[in-house]
Amino acid sequence: MMASPMYLSRVPPRRKICSVITSKERLRIEASCSGSIPSASGIPGQKDRPHSRKFVLDFKGGRFEHLPWETKVEPLITVSRGQILTPAVRPVVGGDTWRCNFDLLVDGKDPVDMRLYLKDAKGALTETWLYQYTP
Repeated sequence: MMASPMYLSRVPPRRKICSVITSKERLRIEASCSGSIPSASGIPGQKDRPHSRKFVLDFKGGRFEHLPWETKVEPLITVSRGQILTPAVRPVVGGDTWRCNFDLLVDGKDPVDMRLYLKDAKGALTETWLYQYTP
């Protein structure tokens, strides 16, 4: 069963679910963006960052099924404009799911092209997640 992504808004997140099938295994990626309030990001207990948005992606399957929790997993995130803040990756308790979250700080209303994949010391762990965010 897929763990549900966390979000900080009272408004339910917009959610995109996609399955990527590799030659040997099935990898499932579930992504959500925080709701429609202008500053649904940041660190709990601290002042909100205006013009920022929190993204949360859950990765399950593939190499994650047997990946030890102490493995150093890094997100490689690129955006066409704006700035990535507080990127983090951690295992989700109770399963073989790993969660990546980050804040995107961006001004204006032009779309932002985003790419993300996770890697460890052996190389890429996931396919590349692509998303076009419109502030």
